[in-house]
Amino acid sequence: MTALLLALRLLGAPSAAATATAAAAMTAPLAAASVRDLHDAFIEAVSDSSKAAILRRLSTTVPRDAGDLEALFDLFMRFPDRLVRDAAFESLTLMQPDSGAQADPLLLRYLDQNDPDSQLFGVRAALQLRSAAALPLVRRIAERKFRASSADEGLPAERNAWWTQYEALSALAQWEGAPALPLLKRKADEAPRIARIIGTYLWQPALSQIARWARGGVAARAEAEAALGAPTPLPALRATREAMLGYLHNRRAPFELRRRLAFKIGESSTPEEVAQLLKDYAAEKDAKTRRLIAAALFSSRDQQIVPLLLNFAKSDPEPGVRAGARVQLKDMLPAGQYQALLQWAAANDPDPANREMAKRELAAPVH
Repeated sequence: MTALLLALRLLGAPSAAATATAAAAMTAPLAAASVRDLHDAFIEAVSDSSKAAILRRLSTTVPRDAGDLEALFDLFMRFPDRLVRDAAFESLTLMQPDSGAQADPLLLRYLDQNDPDSQLFGVRAALQLRSAAALPLVRRIAERKFRASSADEGLPAERNAWWTQYEALSALAQWEGAPALPLLKRKADEAPRIARIIGTYLWQPALSQIARWARGGVAARAEAEAALGAPTPLPALRATREAMLGYLHNRRAPFELRRRLAFKIGESSTPEEVAQLLKDYAAEKDAKTRRLIAAALFSSRDQQIVPLLLNFAKSDPEPGVRAGARVQLKDMLPAGQYQALLQWAAANDPDPANREMAKRELAAPVH
C-alpha cells in the first residue's frame, strides 16, 4: 500500500485508483473477481450501494488459496458488521479443503490469539478445511470451562467468548461425531444450550442420554429441552424412528419428551408411515397417547391427515386446538373448501374468540 493511498484513506477521500478498483470488481465477470479483488474493492468503496454489491459478489465467490482466506479474515476482523461477516462466512463455506494446503499457519495464528472474534473465524475455517494441525487448538477452546451458563450473561467480550466456545464445540461435533459426545455432555452440564449442538449433530448416539435428561431435575430438563428443540437432520431422525416411537408409546416416560418426539416422528414420516400412524390413532385407547399420535400426524403435513384435521377443527374440546387445526388446513385445502370451513367456524364454533377470528378472515380482502 502506498503512503499516498494510506493518507487518502485516513482523510476519507477515495483516490481515482481506488474508485476504479471498486468499479472493476463490481462489473467484472463473476469468475474474474477473486476474494482478494473483492476485499480491496470493498475497502475502497464509498457508497453503501457499492459496498452491498461487493458483499453480494463476495458471498458467492470461492476462496482459492491461503491468500483469499487471509483476505476474508481481514474483512471479518476489520468490519464487525453483520452483513460483512455473513458474506465472509458464506464465502468461506465454499472453500474446498484441498485448496487450503498452505492455510495451516494462518489457522494456527487465528486460533492462538486471545481475541474471541479471531478464534471464531479460525474455528469456522478449521472446520471447513478439516485442518488436522488446527484441531488441537479448536479442542483447547472447546474444553475451556464456561464462565457463565448462558451467553446472555456477562460483558460483551465475555458473551463473544461464550459463543466462540459454542462454535468450537459445534465444530468438534461435526468433525468427530460420536467421539465428541462425552465432552459435549460435560459442557452441557455447565451451559445447557450446548445440548442444542447434541440435538443437531449427535442425535443418534445421544437419544438415550436426552431421554435421561428429560427424567432428571431442573438443570437436566433444561438440557433435554435444548436438545429436543434443535433442528435434527432427517437421516438421524430416520435412524432413530423406532426408538422415538418406543418413547412416544411409553406412558411412564416424561410427557414433554413424548410430545417433542411426536413432532420429530411426524416430520420424518413417509406416506406409508403416516398411513400406519392413522391406524394407530384409531386403535389407541389411552387418551394422552392418542393425542400424541395426533400431534405426530399433524407434524407430517401429509394430505392423508386432512379428514382428521377437519374433525379437530370442528370437534376438539380445546378452542386453541380447533383454531390451530383450521390454520393448518388453510395451506392444505382448496380455497373453496377452506372458505366453507371459515363460514362454519364463524357461525358455529363454541368459542367467541374463534368465531370472531373466522369472521375477520372472511372479511379480509383476498389476494
